[in-house]
Amino acid sequence: MALVSIVQYRKERALSPWRVHLRKPFSVLAQHWFGWKLRGRFWALAGVRINTAYIGRECFFDQEVPELITVEDEVTMSTRVTVIAHDTQRAVVGTVVIRRRAFIGAGAIILPGVEIGEDAVIGAGAIVTKSVPPGVTVVGNPARPLVSRSAAP
Repeated sequence: MALVSIVQYRKERALSPWRVHLRKPFSVLAQHWFGWKLRGRFWALAGVRINTAYIGRECFFDQEVPELITVEDEVTMSTRVTVIAHDTQRAVVGTVVIRRRAFIGAGAIILPGVEIGEDAVIGAGAIVTKSVPPGVTVVGNPARPLVSRSAAP
């Protein structure tokens, strides 16, 4: 999904506003829960599409539109990673997809409309503003390619 107007998205959204607010407490539990497996379950209850991924402590997924975030299996997200699917300043929303076996370093920030490819590596503290192809390592602000390797079979 390309970036779309947040006003348009809210009008077409399948969830009612009260349901959106009811699932927010799960995100608070998910940020600070001790066990990583339950942390992932809490994020799923909060609306993030996630199954079996390692999510570090104090990670933050967008609370306004968590249904636009997909984290595939075998992903590793270090501590304090932030995944944002909406931008109030520009009044847009966009999907964020993190593909299988991707690694996200501590403190990285992933912005709306970004897809992280399979086996990609996001360096600690990187700010990802554009999609990352499979098997590529990116670092910096904004994130730029450092190393490219072919994706595992």
